Amino acid sequence: AVPSSIQTMVFSKIPEATCIALPETTTGHFSLNSLERIKWDEKKYTAIGLGPGIGDWDQGLEWLKQAIKHITQPLVIDADGLNLLAKDLTLMEERKHVTILTPHPGEMARIMQKDIAYIVRNKVEVSRKFAEKYGVYLVLKGAKTVIATPEGEIFINLTGGPELAKGGSGDVLTGMITGFLAQQIPVKEAIISAVYLHGLAGTLASSPSNYSTLSTDVINHIGSAIQQTMSNHATSF
Repeated sequence: AVPSSIQTMVFSKIPEATCIALPETTTGHFSLNSLERIKWDEKKYTAIGLGPGIGDWDQGLEWLKQAIKHITQPLVIDADGLNLLAKDLTLMEERKHVTILTPHPGEMARIMQKDIAYIVRNKVEVSRKFAEKYGVYLVLKGAKTVIATPEGEIFINLTGGPELAKGGSGDVLTGMITGFLAQQIPVKEAIISAVYLHGLAGTLASSPSNYSTLSTDVINHIGSAIQQTMSNHATSF
């Protein structure tokens, strides 16, 4: 779902996508009535991802509030969605459905009003306490991404490397998590699998050099990452 003025552009880049055009403001952001155009039918939409590219605008916080209130499906919030959420964390206290937040250390620092160095030094403790307090799944991205569950479980991911420290890499992960959730894979398994395969796809895409790897390269190697993982699993028996 995108602001109506860029629907044609999105179609030209991703012709196989089903792209919904929503009402927008004069600045090109989603208008407050844009959410009314999407029927949150759980049979039609089994998972929702929001945040990448939506921007930060005057009505943004109210728009996010409405989205959090009306979306009952598993919801992945990333990027500008996290920046809007940082303005009013009480929105998470009102959320009663499955929610996954995927911040990098800078976004987590804004959310918690701490400096980035503090987040990096204490990423396991920060992730666990935040996930437990707000009842969310937290994916704190970076070297050895930390996944925390609402119950306080912690998982550390070991795949991936410097090639993922590029603009757009996090958006790819948001899409992968949402995609796995849309297939109704159990939430914890969907998140862990997406993070692992995202890192592996990054490694596969980094040849011959991680200096020039782009997020689109990572996307193009997701299939190979899945196939390699399935093949390794099959040969382990």
